[in-house]
Amino acid sequence: PKPLLTFARWCEPESAAALSEAVTNLRETGAPFNIGIKTIDGEFLEADGRTAGALATLRLRPLAGERRHNFELAYDTRKLTRQVERLSAILDRAPFPIWLRGSKSELAWVNRAYLKAVENNDIEDVLARRIELVNPGPQEAATEHGDAPVRRVHAVMAGAKRALDLHELPLGDTSAVFAVDVTPLEDTRKELKRLSRAHASTLDKIATAIA
Repeated sequence: PKPLLTFARWCEPESAAALSEAVTNLRETGAPFNIGIKTIDGEFLEADGRTAGALATLRLRPLAGERRHNFELAYDTRKLTRQVERLSAILDRAPFPIWLRGSKSELAWVNRAYLKAVENNDIEDVLARRIELVNPGPQEAATEHGDAPVRRVHAVMAGAKRALDLHELPLGDTSAVFAVDVTPLEDTRKELKRLSRAHASTLDKIATAIA
């Protein structure tokens, strides 16, 4: 491919991705675009894509003054939006339940693992009906200072009782809660206690003195 069309060579990653997507849409659907992009040298350019008959055209122009300022704002907004989308996708695909609480401790968002745990595929229904995986306790209330508290709870996940460690992260007037399944660890501890009691009971019944 021509160097100019290899956007990753001269654009910042976010701009390269946005420009590549815009050009692809222009070629496939004829959708025009006008976006601000940032080069790896820190320069802002206006990228304008249009169709001309059967051809797709791309114009790049340097920006200055008020137009540069406006495009910088648009660029920062687009970049922030993509970062939020990526973070949301990561949280949504986490292998353990995660949920966010609003300023009034109401459920504001849950991930896929949470939906699976409560056996409901509709996030809007879960939020509207306030379907809780665990009953919110005082430790889950958002706090302004201090480390995130951790508490052990028991809850039914997908029809099975599980032991969970809840990790809460205060986020201003909201909070995020991560539920880590520690059932195997708890079962192992219970089994060790049972074996310890059994051994102690056996030793107590032996006629030989043991210390």
